[in-house]
Amino acid sequence: MASPEYPQNPLERVRMRILERQQEETLARELFHLALDLLQERGKMQSFLRIVKWKSYDHLINSSEPPVSVSITADADLEKSKSVMIDIKEYGRTTIRRKGKGAGEKFNAYIPFVLSATKLDQLRIYQAALNQIATQFGEH
Repeated sequence: MASPEYPQNPLERVRMRILERQQEETLARELFHLALDLLQERGKMQSFLRIVKWKSYDHLINSSEPPVSVSITADADLEKSKSVMIDIKEYGRTTIRRKGKGAGEKFNAYIPFVLSATKLDQLRIYQAALNQIATQFGEH
C-alpha cells in the first residue's frame, strides 16, 4: 500500500513528484538570493594563496539555547557566483547551484545526505535559519 502522501496511481505520483521538484527549485532560488544578499551586506573577503577568493559570513543565532551557528559561503564576485554553501553546525550543509542565465536560470540544491525529512522539508530549515538572520538585521 502506498504512503498517504503519494496516491497509488503511478501518473498521480509522477505529477506529485514534478510539483515537489518545482517547489524545491523555487525554494532553492529564494535561498540562493537571500544568501547572496546577506553576503553582500555582511560578508567578509577570504583568500587562499591570493588565488582563490571567496566571501563568507558566520552568524550565531541566539533565539534559544543552545545557540545555532550558521555559515554562508560563495565566490568573491557575488554577481557571477554559481553556487552558495549554507552550513548549519550540527545539522548539515547544502550547496545551491545556479545554472544558466536570464529566463533559463535553474537552481538546484544538493544535500549530501537525506535525513528522515524530505529534501523540501530540509530546505525549509535552511530557509528558516536565513530568514531569522535577515530579520535580525531588518533586511527581509
